[in-house]
Amino acid sequence: MKKTAITITVLMISLIAASTVEADAVLTGEIDAEVKEWLGIVYPEISLENQSVTFGVDVLTDGDKTTYQVNDTLIINLDVTKENNRTYIFPRSIFYSAFMTRKITDIKLLPIRGILSRIFPMLVLFKSANIVKGMLGKADQSINISLNYEISNTTFENGEKLTMTLFIMGFMPGDLNGLSEKIPIITKKQITLEVSYIENI
Repeated sequence: MKKTAITITVLMISLIAASTVEADAVLTGEIDAEVKEWLGIVYPEISLENQSVTFGVDVLTDGDKTTYQVNDTLIINLDVTKENNRTYIFPRSIFYSAFMTRKITDIKLLPIRGILSRIFPMLVLFKSANIVKGMLGKADQSINISLNYEISNTTFENGEKLTMTLFIMGFMPGDLNGLSEKIPIITKKQITLEVSYIENI
């Protein structure tokens, strides 16, 4: 009996853990980063295309009113290649900004209060992620962006189209001698997300 009870408990914990993992929205594709030269200059490239994705929503009912609050984590994986196996004191990083926008025709213009959050349901500015570990910090496997915005019942049922813009900058701009005419460490990309919504359980 004890063994059966323990087995059932382990299975329930496993199911809860699995559903927690599945709640994260992982994009297809990644941010590629190449670490080159003795100082470890980071050259990023965004390898993401238009795609469909599902976000989890907390559905909250209070009397006759039901609200739909997106509560999920958008994950963009990092794929890193290194020119050498040098050990760094400080981690090598990328710096990023990201935002999602709706078309003006897809939002309610009134009330004016809250209009920016309706245009930009996600806005992340000047964040960083370590792509190569150093003595003073470990490497990240992905960029994790928290999603927290309200949607209507219609949007919850039918989904929507969002445009995500990413700006990525690598570690240390330009060539070491400062004579380069190009700056290969800065990149930008826009992708269209066909978003569907599902209730968090």
